[in-house]
Amino acid sequence: MPESAATSKKGLHPMAWVGIGCGGLLVVAILAVALLIGWGKRKFKEVQHELATTAQESAAEMLIEMNSELEMLSEDPETGEITVLVEGTGEQLTFSPEELTEGRVTFKGPDGMSTTLGQGDLADVPAWVPRYAGATDEKALFHREKGASIKGLLSYSSTDAVQDLEDFYDTELGSFSSSGSSTFTIGDVEQRTLSYREAKKEVEVVLVKGGAGKPVEATVTYRLDWPEGVEPGE
Repeated sequence: MPESAATSKKGLHPMAWVGIGCGGLLVVAILAVALLIGWGKRKFKEVQHELATTAQESAAEMLIEMNSELEMLSEDPETGEITVLVEGTGEQLTFSPEELTEGRVTFKGPDGMSTTLGQGDLADVPAWVPRYAGATDEKALFHREKGASIKGLLSYSSTDAVQDLEDFYDTELGSFSSSGSSTFTIGDVEQRTLSYREAKKEVEVVLVKGGAGKPVEATVTYRLDWPEGVEPGE
């Protein structure tokens, strides 16, 4: 049977982070419900594989959400392929999460300008967002500024333990007034979501360990005073 554990660190009640996060906690909730409803219909290894692959899929979904020119139409549960609509042109694109997060998806907007998703500059990441020294294949997937407001997403892999990464963020963001942690495990597969908030700054980290011998896949979402109800592309 799956094991689920959640801990609260300080500040906000853990449930408050559901509305703050950009997808990590939602992924955990959806998986938990799926397990409870369909446990008898699905093999353990199939569910275990689903949890192990949510890091890249979660990053892809967040990347689409952050681009106001794109609308999610569907996601194939078997292949993981995503189909989106380019608003203003009516063009539909179908691609895998890997293609999206590796910067291999390009589209033209209503103004005729081409945009390549998943390509950003790590130099744009604010200094208050911790960068893990043991990270490999680190990528800036998205960064958008609107006046003094900022919203962005980066990803990386690490061979270090999940707890080591959590300890790092707890140390680096220990001065933030509120923090929370949620863990979901199936066998040797683990997903841990960390949330931190201080005044107008928000950082959420999703860590997925896909089994013994596999690296931890991490996505980091950061936000500074982004106006409520305003899409990053507006």
